[in-house]
Amino acid sequence: MAKKKAPKVTVQNLETDVVPDGRNANLGTKRGQEMIARSVERNGAGRSLLIDKDGNAIAGNKSRQQMIDQGITEVIVVETDGTQAVAVKRTDLELDGEDGRARELAYFDNRTSEIDLNWDTERLMEDMDNLDIGELWSENELASLMGDVMLPPEATTKVSPRDLPIDVIITISSGSVGGSAAALFCCIAARAGLKYGWQAFQDGTERGPCPMACAMKNHETIFLDNDFYHYDHELHKSIVAKHQPKYATVMDVMSKAQCKEAGIEYAEFEQILDWAEELNEHAENVIVIPKIDVLDKIPEKFVLGYSVPTSHGGTPLPVTSFAGRNVHLLGGSWKAQLKHMNVLGDDVVSLDNNYILKQANYASFVTKDAKDMSLTDIGIGADEVSNPAYIAFSLSVGAIGMAVHELYNKPPETADA
Repeated sequence: MAKKKAPKVTVQNLETDVVPDGRNANLGTKRGQEMIARSVERNGAGRSLLIDKDGNAIAGNKSRQQMIDQGITEVIVVETDGTQAVAVKRTDLELDGEDGRARELAYFDNRTSEIDLNWDTERLMEDMDNLDIGELWSENELASLMGDVMLPPEATTKVSPRDLPIDVIITISSGSVGGSAAALFCCIAARAGLKYGWQAFQDGTERGPCPMACAMKNHETIFLDNDFYHYDHELHKSIVAKHQPKYATVMDVMSKAQCKEAGIEYAEFEQILDWAEELNEHAENVIVIPKIDVLDKIPEKFVLGYSVPTSHGGTPLPVTSFAGRNVHLLGGSWKAQLKHMNVLGDDVVSLDNNYILKQANYASFVTKDAKDMSLTDIGIGADEVSNPAYIAFSLSVGAIGMAVHELYNKPPETADA
């Protein structure tokens, strides 16, 4: 086998000879940029850039800028047609060296790839029309990614005062917080005026409800969610029959392909409607969650469930198609829920949220106008208090409670002159 000719190697100017991609779909993040800058400052240039034949950056746009900002002006360009791999050999680093710099650089490389990824969804949608990149995302991942894109562009977090009441429910599951601490969180929510619901895990144990649900005022179970990954209708029905909630979900309506992707057993649409009828004997409202377009086939007596897009997926249908029906918003951030309420108005009769519980575990909370903040932003160091999660959660439920209260207080109508 003939030996390949050595590639051409030149030293060029990083700022003028490598041109950033003006259509880069990754917007980057402030934290990610700070992390890359810190890595370059401490450990120098690591991963190589990728450029086309004209010097346009294909990969490494954000790293290019941070290296320039840190004073790195030269770039070694290795020309290749893709049939040979290109490796950057750092002669000053040893992977398991005593100074630990190489191992630290490996962590920086992997972590910055996560933190600095922020998709420009509009650019992504444009490119999907022209490029074969759809296989890079599952349907659930796309639903999550395109959540805001699927909303009308005028959707904001400012919601008009309501004519009809709304049930705002904090949903507790044993996976949200550690052990018996879950009970304390839901009690805080109940005292803030929010409603209580929980997910009935169907692995043979009924983890709930809170022991204070019967003893504490306004703390009864009004919402029961099913175990998405292990739907056992008979077990779920028995739990719903026992607690007689105001709202109960039935298994999501999904295609065979969606079920395969999610790793759950498929059920026919007609079967799910039969199950909903059975649950309707024990719950005031049964929530049917369509993730395929069968909305016109779902009886009006059922509430439609819309899964607000999150990292775990969401409803891959435009929320506007749910208008005119009673809708329950399932999960998502408070910001995303407000945007969906802005679109659907009084069609949203209820919503459940456990996102603020996850935020609390990181000492973060949400304001009533949907700004995400941390305890450090208000002068409370997470290491200075023994219960940062409780403090953060209390701030979130208080803010949401105030926001809901304001929805009921419509300004007086101006009298006719």
